[in-house]
Amino acid sequence: MKNKKAVITVSIIALLLMVASVIASTDNAMEDPQVGVAEAEVAGQLTPNGDRVVAKVNGENILAKDYLGSVEKSRYGTEYLKANVGKDTFTAYDEKWLKMRDDYSPEEIGLGCQILDAAEYGEAKKIGLDISLEEARSFIKKNRQIAEEDGFQLSEPYQEIINEIGEDAYWNEFAARAAQKNNSIGALQQNIIEQADSVEEGYQLLRDYQTKLIKEAQVEIIDEELLANLSVEKAKEYIISFTNLTM
Repeated sequence: MKNKKAVITVSIIALLLMVASVIASTDNAMEDPQVGVAEAEVAGQLTPNGDRVVAKVNGENILAKDYLGSVEKSRYGTEYLKANVGKDTFTAYDEKWLKMRDDYSPEEIGLGCQILDAAEYGEAKKIGLDISLEEARSFIKKNRQIAEEDGFQLSEPYQEIINEIGEDAYWNEFAARAAQKNNSIGALQQNIIEQADSVEEGYQLLRDYQTKLIKEAQVEIIDEELLANLSVEKAKEYIISFTNLTM
């Protein structure tokens, strides 16, 4: 594959549903993980003083609302996997992932996910692969229009979640900020993958790159009360294990 700049954009369904890398709790959430993830995200976004910086990774901020959202997604992820043990949809990958999660607290898993996100986002900025918030808003507006034209509709439970935040705040702030980070990180990942001669080699190159990033990440804990008794090394250990978890 040629080494070239290419931006991976989140798929329209993933964008509209804000499905995260770690799958979140009401009856609706257990039936639909997309709703569960959204509920976890909202729990973080509605945190009082959620924009305060709780940690830094190589100088990149981790906000309280993002960290707490990751923690809630982690809790839900474990519950969701356990609820699916024995079902046809429960894969060997799910079994390995669930077993691995038993060794870590939701807080360690949440912090680990934020460490990798912050490290990758920072690297994307360094090499000019990041997008602006305005570009992210335009991206969302365009893809919402496409979704509407295609007849895509959000489920009622999900729409209720959006209403809780507020339509404008959800799309122009929360979703836009998520798309800004996700698309920037996606561009970085694609840039790494395309340096290899094959897709398989590319993904291994990406895993190696991410592992190195995590190991070398300089993590500074700012909010020692919120992140009390949290092991940064354990958080790193989890996300390295998850990054290298294969089918």
